[in-house]
Amino acid sequence: MRHFLHQSVIQHGVQAVRIGLWLGMLLLSMRALAQDHIVARAFLEDRSAQLKVNELADKPFTPFDGLLVRGYTDSAHWIRLQVQAPPEALGTGLQLRIRPTILDEVQLYEPDPQHVGQWHMRHTGDRTPFDASERSNSALGFLIHPTAPLTTYYLRLHTSGSSMLHVQALSPSEARHKDAWLELLHIVNMSIIGWVLLWTLSHWWSDRQPLYAHFAVYQACNLVYLMLHMGLGASFEPAAWPGLIDQLTSISTLGLVFLAIRFNRAVFSAYAVPRAVLWLMDGLSLLVMPGALLAFAFGHERLGLQLNALAGVSVGMVSLGNLLVVRRVDPLLPSLALLRSIYLGLVLIMLASLLPFLGWTSGIEWNLQANAIHGILNALLMLAMLWQQARLRRTHAREQHQTMTRLQAQLELEKQHADSNQRFIDMLTHEIKTPVSVALLSVDALKTSNPYATRIRRALANINAVIDRIRLSNLAEQHRLTPHLTTHPLMPLLADCVDTSVEPARVKVLVGQAASVRTDLRLVGVIVHNLIDNALKYSPPETDIQLTLTPIGEGWTVRVSNALGSTQVADTQQLFTKYHRDPSAQGISGSGLGLYLSQHIAQLLDARLECHSDATQIHFDLWLPA
Repeated sequence: MRHFLHQSVIQHGVQAVRIGLWLGMLLLSMRALAQDHIVARAFLEDRSAQLKVNELADKPFTPFDGLLVRGYTDSAHWIRLQVQAPPEALGTGLQLRIRPTILDEVQLYEPDPQHVGQWHMRHTGDRTPFDASERSNSALGFLIHPTAPLTTYYLRLHTSGSSMLHVQALSPSEARHKDAWLELLHIVNMSIIGWVLLWTLSHWWSDRQPLYAHFAVYQACNLVYLMLHMGLGASFEPAAWPGLIDQLTSISTLGLVFLAIRFNRAVFSAYAVPRAVLWLMDGLSLLVMPGALLAFAFGHERLGLQLNALAGVSVGMVSLGNLLVVRRVDPLLPSLALLRSIYLGLVLIMLASLLPFLGWTSGIEWNLQANAIHGILNALLMLAMLWQQARLRRTHAREQHQTMTRLQAQLELEKQHADSNQRFIDMLTHEIKTPVSVALLSVDALKTSNPYATRIRRALANINAVIDRIRLSNLAEQHRLTPHLTTHPLMPLLADCVDTSVEPARVKVLVGQAASVRTDLRLVGVIVHNLIDNALKYSPPETDIQLTLTPIGEGWTVRVSNALGSTQVADTQQLFTKYHRDPSAQGISGSGLGLYLSQHIAQLLDARLECHSDATQIHFDLWLPA
């Protein structure tokens, strides 16, 4: 289901991108068909913002073509337009089409045909209610009625945002045509952003990656930002709250830059960059949100927006610097080549769109669409990087799944082998122990104590011991050896272990105390039997084995000591290794499992089994918790 959702989102997104490119090319071709009737444009900067229209006649205006770009300023700007109306426009009028739609206030001064030197003033802007202004969703505007072939008009621009203005004088039908195409392009643009948002949310839902969450919130704000900057929210402004859309537009501008900084920080923090770089990005985000909002609160909206734009340029430059020092530390992240290519493209697009808004470079009509173009290209380029990351993660997950499948198959085979081995050992135990028991009973029935009978008993006891150790070791390795803890006195167990050893006369209990332990006496008996049997085998013949019981800490220590024989060495590191036997002990019967099994059982009982040696003796200490 998730795969189908991803494929559906991708297919619809590709279709939306194709439609957007087709509409963009068609819109550019439509520009040549629309005839602009403005023959001359000039502007005057009013630094005091106090000039009146009647004071402009002797002021020097500066000619400009196309787009007026003045950046963030507290000045007002007067634009003088000379409109040459065609004959048919003298009756139907012309539409002054003004963009962008986010300008706070634009006033039109139209000459009064009845009174020379008198002017009629009308106003529009995003602070003017939609129903009270002459505008569409895509452009501000005024309907003018020239009374002469060449008429001069004045526009007064005063805005808290960037002082950027493009104006055309078109026939009403041409203006409606351009509005319709522009609105359609806006809808497609927002559809692309919406598709990117859906793609991101679907992958976040699948992977729960924090980077996807950052990008989803960023694109949601980008969608709102584009809708407001394209003028599509003006018609929804409630009459009871004039200026709401203007405030939301400013807040969305701040939010977009803030979220862009946070998202870019998340991208670079996934790689390896100097900590100071991340701190710098944190500082820029604080400059955008708290700093700009504080400026808004004190009535300096223009300053807040300018700080926001400067932070946007700064984070672009920081991102360029990051590309020089970034290192890839996770193979599941996109390659550094892809990261650098995408960020280089993003920064160039960002500079091309933001620098004219700051008034640092001249602009063209393309800059009116810079917000939308930058937002879409930003979304698509970052989407390419996240898609690459998602592809790498899917490949890694598929490889992990294949590895897990192989491991499960291997574990199943090992389990089958272990079960088969256990059945074989159970069968072997039964088939060997039964005749051994019969042989022992037969030897005992002879009621003889000659050396041959003693050797037979010892050999049969060794066979029994080897079979028991193999069986218990196998159970322990399969974690099927479960202790049953109960509280018992310890001395009777030790006495029984001594009495049932092959040479009880050689084992001397030197010190014994009344001791109770909570443990599994059956398993403790296995350990003590192994230690005594090991001491009897490897100590010199006829020497004593010492067994002591002493309290140590919150438990009791059973020590089995014997003299070092010719086959024993002082190095005790390998004694508890499975199947370990010293080469000099080949003439002594044994399996190399006794001490290994004892160590395993001790760990199972939360006990400790240690070995120490000195120049003459070797000591095995079994500590049992009380």
